[in-house]
Amino acid sequence: MGILRDVLFFLIVVLTFAHDAGFEFHPWKRPRAKKSGLKVVTYQAFECGYLPQVKLSLWVAYCYFWTPNASLPRYKGRFMPDTIRLRKSEAGFPACYDSIPVFIRYKIDKGHLAPDAAIKVFGRAAQKETYFLTNIIPQFANTNRFIWSALEDKIRRWAGRNDTVWVVVGPLFYPNHDTFWLGTHNIPIPHATYCVAGRRRPPEVLAFIVPNDSIRRTGRDLPKFLVSVDSVEKLTALDLFPGLPESLERTARFDLWGRR
Repeated sequence: MGILRDVLFFLIVVLTFAHDAGFEFHPWKRPRAKKSGLKVVTYQAFECGYLPQVKLSLWVAYCYFWTPNASLPRYKGRFMPDTIRLRKSEAGFPACYDSIPVFIRYKIDKGHLAPDAAIKVFGRAAQKETYFLTNIIPQFANTNRFIWSALEDKIRRWAGRNDTVWVVVGPLFYPNHDTFWLGTHNIPIPHATYCVAGRRRPPEVLAFIVPNDSIRRTGRDLPKFLVSVDSVEKLTALDLFPGLPESLERTARFDLWGRR
């Protein structure tokens, strides 16, 4: 029965992809990095631009559209280093997240970039892959569980049952700011997290930069953090949507925020 269920799900996904002929990881081309050393790591339902030196992905790209699997429960599994696609020396390891600097007295979560709640629409196997550490950043609990969770939910509601939303998300480090590390200088704690989400018909895009700190903010605070795609790209040194029209990259699309 398990095999039959997986085959049936595969057919549902294929038919859904065929219905939305624009499905792909990067409708506006894959993100480009100005710095060298990024390794592209591809999973069933998301892709990472991974930097082995800091054991973090500087970008993760995924898409969301509704399928019957949207009602699947959250996968409660273990976070894992990806030693299948990476050398052991390149992969992060969960123990780092248990080593919080003594001067940070707040809980640090293993924060998903491509979220379980979005990827589960592609099935259980894809959902499990979101627990590879290539898809995880150190995120303060009050950020991860409140405002960031609200943003992920907003993206899914923005897609609704008929649209596809493509997302690029990742950590952000400000120049001339102190950076704290987990473990013995193994994994840096981002100063903020960015999210750029777009729909293609017609081309529409939203961009956010959300502080990564111990302040508890809710979804009501999200409009304060709407920015232009250009501003995210300048801070990250990434070209996130190389094929996106420049006019959309320069505008903070506050007019889209109220939809859905």
